[in-house]
Amino acid sequence: MRGKFRWIGTSTLVFEPSESLTKATRYSVKVDGAMTSVGGDSLGITYETSFETVRPLILSATPSYGSRMVGPGDSMTLTFNHDVHLGSMKKAIHVYEFARPKGGDSPVSVELTEEGMKKAIRSLAIDALEYGEQPGPEGKMVRNPSSVTFKPRDIAYDREYVLVVTKDARLSEGDLGLTEDYFLPFYSVREFSVSLSGFGNTVVLCSSSPIDPNAAEIGRAHV
Repeated sequence: MRGKFRWIGTSTLVFEPSESLTKATRYSVKVDGAMTSVGGDSLGITYETSFETVRPLILSATPSYGSRMVGPGDSMTLTFNHDVHLGSMKKAIHVYEFARPKGGDSPVSVELTEEGMKKAIRSLAIDALEYGEQPGPEGKMVRNPSSVTFKPRDIAYDREYVLVVTKDARLSEGDLGLTEDYFLPFYSVREFSVSLSGFGNTVVLCSSSPIDPNAAEIGRAHV
């Protein structure tokens, strides 16, 4: 690697590369054993070490961890710390389906490991995987290469799912992926239904899924 050296005092040597280090890359440093001090002493053996530049990291996800309101056809979004390599995302992103636990809504009822995913009912195909968007100049939406959006195909009602992003996920530069696999459990909504209950002079209507307030007209409910 090209660059220049400069001394800080007489015992600290700094190397300044001529170009920025590549993200998600492992670098090796080697100091020859023939290096000597001003007193004539030599290292005797070659000194070697290595370091890594910043790897991909998932900063946020939609749906959130343990969400219970994911519907068929909903899009999902992952936001990373830097621009990502879209091709690697197609290999790294998976969604697994599990039976919903009876009588419970625990956000984590499956083992969030590679072995745990082998117990899934099925793995869902991923559709429409592309870069996300963000507000740009004058409020217009522009491409955001540090996020990806996608749609799992055929999400069923009343199931537990786990979104998995494997260590294959990479940035747009470098070859190092995530430090570890990423797991995000969530639930799909139950099939739409309503129930009524009365409390004193009040009648309460509860639904199994969110209702659009603009589409729900009070006049459609008669007591």
